[in-house]
Amino acid sequence: EAHGLEGGNTFAPLAIMDYWSGVDKDALREGVQRSFEILQTAATVEVQAGRSGDSVLALVRVTNMTGHKLPSGTTEGRQLWISLTGRNKLGQTVFQSAAYDSAQKKFLRDPQTKVYETVAGLTPRQAAKLLRAPGPSFLRSLNDTVLFDNRIPPRGFSARTFRERRCAPVGYAYSDGQYWDITSYAMGGEVESVEVSLWYQVASREFIEFLRDENAGNPYDWNDWGEKVYDAWRSYGAPVRIARQNVAVTNSSPRLEPVVDPVPPAEFRLAQNYPNPFNALSKIEFWVGEPAYVSLTLYDITGKEVRRLVDNNVQAGSHLADVDGMTLSSG
Repeated sequence: EAHGLEGGNTFAPLAIMDYWSGVDKDALREGVQRSFEILQTAATVEVQAGRSGDSVLALVRVTNMTGHKLPSGTTEGRQLWISLTGRNKLGQTVFQSAAYDSAQKKFLRDPQTKVYETVAGLTPRQAAKLLRAPGPSFLRSLNDTVLFDNRIPPRGFSARTFRERRCAPVGYAYSDGQYWDITSYAMGGEVESVEVSLWYQVASREFIEFLRDENAGNPYDWNDWGEKVYDAWRSYGAPVRIARQNVAVTNSSPRLEPVVDPVPPAEFRLAQNYPNPFNALSKIEFWVGEPAYVSLTLYDITGKEVRRLVDNNVQAGSHLADVDGMTLSSG
């Protein structure tokens, strides 16, 4: 089981190579490749499509395979979306939702678009103090509210626990234990096949343009960084496709089977802790294929041993180890 330190940012490492000398470009490229590999394990997509009267209906389920919200990280401009294409018997595209425009490096919103994101902003009171308009805003350090957050929670999700830590969904709802989301689409009866892709973009066009425009005329910007960031994003800011699936349209109504947790593997496996990040309690799941002596140890970023969570013989199967964050130093 590989546990690397790379995240999902495939844009910044490549941009760094254009503006700083003395960096190890091969190492940066290798890191980006590992980020691609991580992203392609972050979620799964399932789709079923069938006929209902004169229409074709499709059900798409996105399942979060990480130990944190999907997508996670800095909320400004970070987004995950479903792109769905319906084709007729000749293979011609006759329906599209959230089609990706490669020239503009953005997806095109439509009435059936599904995007997972957080929208932060300013309350009227905060906006009045700043002499700005209330509502959605990319001013991270000044925003004082979350207007919308439909990111898919991780395994172990509890509405009460997430509310207590002020990270509950906003304007959207998930049931306790739910770590997936289902979206339905309606298309014309000429659709014979459906293709679904799940895309992730670490920085949206709107966010990058905001940074560029807000920086215009900045007397402290000695190197025109706003424009440089925009140019780098134009070169390297394209989204990453996490998953894709194609299905033929059936003559019956679409139906997705219930989510079933993964079958424990026959050999040793260590899973991502969940929830992550966390303040109070997190869990680490691991599997062993046969009775064995297991040592599960926490280390800090310097490599110093912090705590031994498991240090004994265990039976074959799935096991959970609790991490009590209240007794650990921050970070």
